[in-house]
Amino acid sequence: GVLRYNPSANLDIVLSGDATKSKGNEIGFGAPLNCQCYDVYADNDQKDEKTTSGVQLNIDWKLTPDITLTSISGIRKVSSDIGFDFDGTPTGQGTVTANGVPGSTVAPGPVTFGGFFQRVQLDQNFKSQELRLAGTSQSVDWLIGGYVFKQTQRQQRAFDIGPGTPHNLGIDFLVPTYIREDCTTDRTGEAVFGQVSWRPV
Repeated sequence: GVLRYNPSANLDIVLSGDATKSKGNEIGFGAPLNCQCYDVYADNDQKDEKTTSGVQLNIDWKLTPDITLTSISGIRKVSSDIGFDFDGTPTGQGTVTANGVPGSTVAPGPVTFGGFFQRVQLDQNFKSQELRLAGTSQSVDWLIGGYVFKQTQRQQRAFDIGPGTPHNLGIDFLVPTYIREDCTTDRTGEAVFGQVSWRPV
């Protein structure tokens, strides 16, 4: 949605926001049959959830008839939870329990797993601010500004190769295997910019 506030000819404020949420389940992969049903080969529930939301505030303020100050502020959040059955075929769903890693934040104790499956959970936050000052005269147009942003992201991944997964004997040493990851990334950025245009008389 969009909300606009225009208290005078010199000030224009626009606030906009959006949000989406989707949920799916792709375990329905398969060939359609005459019975309007599906013959499904995947044996893991392939969860697929995504949410996004954001808010943006734009302000244009005419300081003088020839000089305008512009502010653009934004916040956006994204999260997802997606599962994927790698082999797409029924596998032995027997489980195995493996030792954890003492002191680990993702698997400090024993982990029980099975199947051939991956789950990725992602959370991302992004904030930005831009300021611009622009002016014009009879022969020159100019603009100066600055931009900053901050992004934080966390990704958690669980990857399982259970004991019942069909595989080549050459990689027998990899079965069973589990991987647990919890990665956080922080990024910041700054920029300044400017532009001058000259119109010869």
